Amino acid sequence: ETGADSILLTYSLTDPLMTVARPITAFVTALTAGLFVNLTPDRPELEPLPQAASESETCGCDTEPPRQSFFGRLVASVKYAFTDLLSDLAPYLLVGYLLAGVVAALLGDGMANIPDLFKTGWGGYVGALVIGLPLYICATSSTPLAAVLLGAGFSPGAILVFLMVGPATNIASLTVVSKILKGWSMAKYILTIVFVSIIFGIVTDLVYEYTGLEAIYAEGQHGEHAGFIAILSSLTLSLFICWYSLRKLVRRIF
Repeated sequence: ETGADSILLTYSLTDPLMTVARPITAFVTALTAGLFVNLTPDRPELEPLPQAASESETCGCDTEPPRQSFFGRLVASVKYAFTDLLSDLAPYLLVGYLLAGVVAALLGDGMANIPDLFKTGWGGYVGALVIGLPLYICATSSTPLAAVLLGAGFSPGAILVFLMVGPATNIASLTVVSKILKGWSMAKYILTIVFVSIIFGIVTDLVYEYTGLEAIYAEGQHGEHAGFIAILSSLTLSLFICWYSLRKLVRRIF
């Protein structure tokens, strides 16, 4: 939730206020869940892991790699962005964009006909929980779907609840966490995420209402008037996402 990829993707698809609210909410939610679980007596006693000796201790040397020039670091960062980073994110971005596209295509104008009761206020928060709790998504793939729901009229607070709950409570995350947190600690972990997310969802809606700001779904705002550079960038990104996703799929199969 606080990674550069999630923050930049949120900024590109929504607005600055949502971009700031997401990592702040994630930080407070994680800190609260950790304190709540850690202050209870039923946490498991974990054996300390053995400390691995550092390279300098094993070889008796203390050398640092030569420092690259600014141009060298700039080239390395661009190369990393279009290779390692994009390769890691590609499958999740593909799932997120496909899921958002399917939802928008299936519901279409019907999304606008959803009663406000289920898009704003407590109905929106509960709806975000119902959608997010069982959904198998990560922080990256949940962002495009959240942007589509935002464009359909869901309140920013409900979207924030969805962004917090979905990635933190998917099956993969809970499977890993359940190996560490047992019984009541696991329940407190989930309840804390839900409770703090809703609190921040309410606060976010109040901030939008008090400031008079309107939540923005960036794609719907200027998608019809995209220029040549925007179209070329979208096509390039799409090709990279498809290529890296296909390559990972082939490697898993063979």
